[in-house]
Amino acid sequence: MLTTRLSQIEKKIEAISPINNFYEGSKKFNAVDEFDLKELFRIIWAGKIQIILITAVFAILSVSYALIQPNMYRATVILVSSKDDQTSNLGNLSGKFGDLASLGGINLQLGSVDKSMIALKKVRTWNFIEEFITKNHIQKEVFAVNGWDISTGKLKIDKNIYDNSKQEWVEIYNPAQGSKKGPSSWMLYDKFNEFFSVSKDDATGFISFSIEYYSPIIATEWVTKLVAQINNNERNLAIKATQENIKFIESNIRQTENFEIRNMFYRLLEEQTKKLMLSSASKEYVFKVVDQAKVPEEKSSPKRALICIFGTLLGGFLGILIVLVRFFMTEPKKKT
Repeated sequence: MLTTRLSQIEKKIEAISPINNFYEGSKKFNAVDEFDLKELFRIIWAGKIQIILITAVFAILSVSYALIQPNMYRATVILVSSKDDQTSNLGNLSGKFGDLASLGGINLQLGSVDKSMIALKKVRTWNFIEEFITKNHIQKEVFAVNGWDISTGKLKIDKNIYDNSKQEWVEIYNPAQGSKKGPSSWMLYDKFNEFFSVSKDDATGFISFSIEYYSPIIATEWVTKLVAQINNNERNLAIKATQENIKFIESNIRQTENFEIRNMFYRLLEEQTKKLMLSSASKEYVFKVVDQAKVPEEKSSPKRALICIFGTLLGGFLGILIVLVRFFMTEPKKKT
């Protein structure tokens, strides 16, 4: 009697044991999981023709898209900030004559500004790009070109934008100004930024200007001219500012009788004269060229192989998804 009672208690304990329940649940889950995977593969295999057709369509479309994309060529110039000793000299003067200079209305701390950082900001501005496009007369090349004929070396002009035979713009709709002939200044700036890129390596300090364009020759020409223009602009501004400083200092020398202040002004005049001479003689005022831009011989884009592979994989994934969705949408109706 006691043995029978103990046996019944052991069975009840086993029935409510978490480990036992987990074991039994795991077996059921594995069975269901195995069933689901088999069912999934069966559904996919049944719809293999549809999947193959969809994948083939996407493969053909991706190949066609890759082939119609024009080749782009990237020309890059590597630069480094052009530094001179003017900043350190002005810094020394600031330490010695800072208080006296403030009495004369002169701020010696301005010499500590990094001119290369200012130039990097300016080179991407609307005003600078507009000046570059206008100065070099490249409005048509920026906005109306859609390819390059490698056999003739000529650019392909989009007839819907520019009539090359009449040498005039086709009417272009500008949301800001209404319908007009020719692109606006903003449209040219926005389009040019699709070709132009600037990057800086913080570890080494090297700066890269790149132009990716249909023609490798024009890409090299543009990126070289961009460096020359920013150097010339900043040099001319520095020369003008230095000349004004010299006039101001000379005026204060004539008006000042205090020996120490006059001595400080003479030191400033000496430094400003040196700066004027260096600025006038330096063609690479802001950026020095480390590696000149060369005419690229190989295209940088498009990556046609990647486009085809990605398009084909996308087609295969979409085909499987369509087959599964159709199955689960039609299966409940069959059961009813």
